[in-house]
Amino acid sequence: MRVVSFSTLIALVAVLHSVAGTPVDAYSQSTTRLLQFGDNHREWVSVEAITLLESLRSFNGARPVSVEALRAANPVLSELSDLAISVIQRREGYRTLGPGYLDVTDAFTEGKSYLKDVSADAVVVPTYPTPNPSAHPEIAGLLAKVSAAELKSIVTTLSTQFATRYYRSASARQSSLWIQSTMASILGNSSVSLTENTFDQPNVIGRIPGTGTSQDVVIIGGHLDSTCGSCAGQTPAPGADDDASGVAVVLAVLRILKEAGWKGKYAVEGHAYAGEEGGLLGSQKVATSYKNAGKTVRGMLQLEMIGWQPNTSGNSGKSSTITVLSDPITQMSSHMTSIVSAYVPTAERRSTKCGYGCSDHQSFYDAGYPVVCIAAYGPNDSNLNPNYHTTRDTVDKINFDRAADFVKATLAWVVEVAS
Repeated sequence: MRVVSFSTLIALVAVLHSVAGTPVDAYSQSTTRLLQFGDNHREWVSVEAITLLESLRSFNGARPVSVEALRAANPVLSELSDLAISVIQRREGYRTLGPGYLDVTDAFTEGKSYLKDVSADAVVVPTYPTPNPSAHPEIAGLLAKVSAAELKSIVTTLSTQFATRYYRSASARQSSLWIQSTMASILGNSSVSLTENTFDQPNVIGRIPGTGTSQDVVIIGGHLDSTCGSCAGQTPAPGADDDASGVAVVLAVLRILKEAGWKGKYAVEGHAYAGEEGGLLGSQKVATSYKNAGKTVRGMLQLEMIGWQPNTSGNSGKSSTITVLSDPITQMSSHMTSIVSAYVPTAERRSTKCGYGCSDHQSFYDAGYPVVCIAAYGPNDSNLNPNYHTTRDTVDKINFDRAADFVKATLAWVVEVAS
């Protein structure tokens, strides 16, 4: 088992500093990755082992062989901890919407500190006012501008015009550039930027400045990459729900706010993160850069897999299902639930836990920022999209009328938090 202590990691930095500059395709040059499975558990895992465990994932209820049997049959797993095997393979009890871990290799090889353990640096949650539609009459006008057709158009483009948005594919950059162009058409070129990664898929950031003097920022995000699990990089990975649907919400919210001429006291940023499926790689880059620059994030909302909305007993007679993930910050989750209740009262409201490394909000939480995530369902819910991480995660499976409620909830959250 290769669980690495902090002192050992520091000792290795000098050796790694002798290596030449990191190439753009640094992942493909690497044979071993440093993965973080929790606040105090980091472990070196070979790319070969990661690939093998991804190929052994099962979401159809099949009972996997034991961890011990896996080790016996696959020598490449012999030194891995039970936790590493269980998380990467997504065994029962270890499933999240995202990878379930952070790949912190890039920060390590660049000689930078990782995201600080939250246990040693508690997150301060701002005191938000109780959600009150009467105090924000402008929100009703914004909600009236929500368009299911707009969401469908964005998801259709992202899931059909790019065979895959897998972050290590040869075409990985193209989806980022399309999102950049789309954001620029909404906000203007000067308000949109790319943040490069060590792989050829940049993050995209769009910004609506605030009216006040505060440098605090409010963030909404989704991840732009896709995967079909164990598939090769060039295999189709449409990722319509995971997470073109989340990116579509981000773009729609920016469009509505900009067209309405709305500005809050605090700046609002819309983020599309690269490499989420590989260990929250892109969001780590952004979160650590904000932390190192001393930026204050007033709140970060992640949109993850919001489009799979089957008919259920719970949403019968309701306009949609909105699940507010209860971790990692109870206060943020409670506030988000109040937002949904106040502004999207027709939605079925649910709550469930997602776990460590659930999605990109984990990167910001580990950097000490207040975060929350909403999704259609949690990782262990029976109604979770059965097509995600497969070639079947296609646009025809999405219910855009119901997904539109997430745009409404996000708009309301932004106005309440940024005002």
